[in-house]
Parts: sequence; C-alpha cells; structure tokens
Amino acid sequence: MFPGQDSIGHTIKPISGPWHEVVGVIKDIRSGGLTRNGEPEVYLIRNRRAESMRSGAIALRTTLNAADAAGLLKQSLAAVDPKLPSDVKTVTEQVAVLTARPRFLAALLAAFAGLALLVAAAGLYAVASFLVTQRTRDIGIRMALGASPSAIARQVAGEAVYWIAAGAALGYGLAQLAARALTAELFNIPATDPWSWAGTVGVLAISLLLALITPMLRAGRVDPAIALRAE
Repeated sequence: MFPGQDSIGHTIKPISGPWHEVVGVIKDIRSGGLTRNGEPEVYLIRNRRAESMRSGAIALRTTLNAADAAGLLKQSLAAVDPKLPSDVKTVTEQVAVLTARPRFLAALLAAFAGLALLVAAAGLYAVASFLVTQRTRDIGIRMALGASPSAIARQVAGEAVYWIAAGAALGYGLAQLAARALTAELFNIPATDPWSWAGTVGVLAISLLLALITPMLRAGRVDPAIALRAE
C-alpha cells in the first residue's frame, strides 16, 4: 500500500469506519486455510462501545506440554467467568482439521493412481510379451540367416526403447491435460512435479523391460528349423 515507504505511522481507512494509524506489520498468514493464498487483512482495536463479540480466539506460545497448557488456560478462563465456554486446541490439531479433506482426497487419489499404475504395468507386460512371442518365425528366419542370439536380443531391446519413448510422449501429453484438474487439490507441489512423472515412467519402463526378458531369452534359444516348421 505504501511502496518504497515505511508503513508505520501511515493511516488507512477500511470500507466502513474511521481512519486508523498503522502501528505494526506482520508476516503473511493463511487465515482461509493452508491451501489458500493469504488475502489482505488488517487488525483493528475493537471499540468497547460496539456490540459484544459472540466468539474470539487467542493464540498462545508456551513451553508447557499440551495437556498442562490446556488445563492452565481453562482454569484461567473459569476464574474470569465459570460459565464461559472454551475450547483449547493445539496448532497440530487445528492443522489436522484444516487438512482432513485434502489428506483424504490425496489418499483416495493415491490409491486409485497406484491401482491404475499396476493395471498399466500388467497390461504393458502382457502386450510386450505377446508381441515378442508372435515374432518367433521372424526371429527364426533371422537366426537362419546368421543373426546371433545377442543381436536378436539387442534388436528386441532397441524396439522396446521406441515403445517406451512413444508411450511416455503420448502419456505425458494426456496427463498434462488431466493434471490441470488436480491443481486445486495440491499444496506446495506443482501438478507437473518432475519426480512423480519420472517415477511413473520408470515403473512402466521397468515393467516393459521385465516383460521382454523372458521372450528375449527364449528367442535367443529358438531353433531356426523348428521356428520355420511351426508355420
């Protein structure tokens, strides 16, 4: 509000009410919750003649443990007014209440994401293994023409790299569209978190390589004559 100047000593006026002198500036806080950005706020000295408050909150820092501090605070409030209702909570408890819904959604989303990743890995394993097995005759012809088992294995592995790259590129594009819907549920983590993306691609790449190991070893032991007679 006062660029390049010290705010202390200036006066401000709310939408309704008198002018007030600025006597201090505090750090940004998240009064609306941990997942919402801080909004402009001002603390005003309450007019004693105004209507009494229905409720209020006091934040205290203490070296006592939570149980002792809660008991002492309740005793102090009871000494002021025995009928005064009070509720004492620690910051940890308050944060747990504020983050209950995001944590539940995160756990639910993680469970479905893990299940989807497992299904994708299993499907990738089955398809890759099937495709290599279907090429038994092709592999037999190549070996009959002089190709070594190691050359066959390298060829299959090289094709797998193309599959991984193509699938990762297509999946990245589709996931970018889906990630926009999750932005509102994330806190201090971007929707395009590189570690999450790298971990997903890594799991699927490992699944694909594992799916190719057995067929690759089997292909290296194929008898060209048997492979050709099978057709």
